[in-house]
Amino acid sequence: MMELNVEKALAKIESLRAAAAGEKITITHFVGRVVGEVFHRNRDANVELRWGKFYERASVDVCFQVAIESDQLKDRMIHTDLSSGTVREIHSKRLEQIAHELNHSADRIRKHKDPFFKGIKKISHKIPGFLMNPAVRLINFVLNTLNLWSPALGVPRDGFGSVLVTNVGSLGVEWALPAIFPPAGTPIIVAVGAIYKAPVYDTDADGIVLRTRLERHIRLSAAF
Repeated sequence: MMELNVEKALAKIESLRAAAAGEKITITHFVGRVVGEVFHRNRDANVELRWGKFYERASVDVCFQVAIESDQLKDRMIHTDLSSGTVREIHSKRLEQIAHELNHSADRIRKHKDPFFKGIKKISHKIPGFLMNPAVRLINFVLNTLNLWSPALGVPRDGFGSVLVTNVGSLGVEWALPAIFPPAGTPIIVAVGAIYKAPVYDTDADGIVLRTRLERHIRLSAAF
């Protein structure tokens, strides 16, 4: 778990928003870009595990979880789906580009035009509930252990990339330890918590002052 000062990050985001013609840029995009840069500079960490051996990935890709609210149902409840958007070679892209890709991905999902989301929904609807766990284990074995893929699966190759980023702060949660999703093949999930002000001792200010801080909790799990 890491607690980071994000005052400079938020200032940077605000300046980019003003220059990006209304593109919604958030701290989640910023964290994803930072994580991508870390993986790019440390390629030995950008690996996947198969048969007890590490294999370096061909690219640095970060997957962002996206919560999609559908239309109201008959009982007037809002139905929410959880999907994802993956930014390929994220370390080579500006924050504006990352935000643009993810915002358009979320829009396609809402309009039921995203092939990744449609593929997963199609597969999940065909599998009976009592067979879901065995089916997930089988998919994990085929995609990640055997490293096999076919368009017939209805999902893109390595759809979840090198690492998964999720924003629990949008739910008002300061920190969380999300569970690893084995079929994703991502050994790391970064949970971005809520931003809040906290007292910090600042030697330059010679005293205790309020600083805007971000609770960012990272769960690392080796896929053994």
